[in-house]
Amino acid sequence: MLIRAWKTENKKVYSDFVRRIEAVKKGDMSIITEMMDVAKNCVPEEVRVFHNWLGDVLNGKVKMADITQSIQGLSIEHIHMIAKCLVYKEQWMAIDMKTGEVKVTSKKVNGYLMVRSGTPIEIWNRMSVDKRVYIVSQTEALMKNSKGCWMFSNLERKMIYQAITFFARLIFLTYASATGHFLANLYDLVIERKDNLPYCMYYYVVFDHGLTKMAMLLNQFLLSENIDQGSMLMVKDCINALVLHSLDMGTETKASWEKTADECGADIWKEVAFLLRSMKGRRGNKKQVMTIDDLIVGNKAEVKQCIMEFLETNTEDICLAYLLVVLVKTEHIKSSVKYMTFHRAIEQLTQRHYGYDVPQKRYGEMKEFNFKCSMQSASYKKAKKIIDRWTICFEECK
Repeated sequence: MLIRAWKTENKKVYSDFVRRIEAVKKGDMSIITEMMDVAKNCVPEEVRVFHNWLGDVLNGKVKMADITQSIQGLSIEHIHMIAKCLVYKEQWMAIDMKTGEVKVTSKKVNGYLMVRSGTPIEIWNRMSVDKRVYIVSQTEALMKNSKGCWMFSNLERKMIYQAITFFARLIFLTYASATGHFLANLYDLVIERKDNLPYCMYYYVVFDHGLTKMAMLLNQFLLSENIDQGSMLMVKDCINALVLHSLDMGTETKASWEKTADECGADIWKEVAFLLRSMKGRRGNKKQVMTIDDLIVGNKAEVKQCIMEFLETNTEDICLAYLLVVLVKTEHIKSSVKYMTFHRAIEQLTQRHYGYDVPQKRYGEMKEFNFKCSMQSASYKKAKKIIDRWTICFEECK
């Protein structure tokens, strides 16, 4: 294999790379900077031009009246697809990793790199609570001393928060749409120019358990530094990416991540444990996790909106059982769907962990229970009240 042959011929180069990776926990970030430069140099020029233009717009350097004219001068290839993803609901960007072809679809396509988009409201509602809290706190701090901002209503403030997530998603989609060009530039760097750094990175990740080692470095970072909320969110996102991508590629297993988590602090242990509950590596029995979109019958957007409203009103874990009863009763989910399939779909939708023992048991009881019976306990009267109320709401979703 090419990469193994390269490693045999460049042992000293690779050893130096590993040494510099280990030096990160001592504060030497030079190797990280070099890796970022490799990625930056592979980004197509038109994407960089677009981001510079977007920065000028947000900083007021481009007048609102001139935006339409100035955007016509941009040459980014997939800008119309990006716009479609951000304007219409339930859209995915599908990228063919072999040909670089990009298209917009309303559902996942096998064999493509799928990137989920959404309108500003969809993006905001999908975001985890801790991220929303962080964005709100940072935005409030910026607006605190800004003239007139303190007079904004709650609705206006929420629109600002959503706008921030919208522009972040816009930048992400421009990078995603350029994946084919990015890989072509990376190929040129590796094959044509014989740059050693991409070889080192590839061998480190694929053959040397580099992603679990990176998790250990992040753990050292958490233990040795005074971490603020923003840094904590960044570490969690990194752990999320390391675990899911390594399992998907087959470079790590569930067992190797469990071992790594046991050697880390409580924050990383909890993050890894949560991820492993919903997904296993290819070398084990990979658990199929269906999304709520896969389960819903009917108007998916309206049903999901009602689900989010239900969860905001009914915060106890046991209420998930009542939610599934309502969805089955109103025929928005088939009665054949198992509780745990539904439970995992809700966790994926909300990015929140729910206990499953109690609601799973209660759902089994609910299926057999006769609500017309006069002899009912207080808990069943409460359940009936919730189910009756929300049945009316979900019946209005057509």
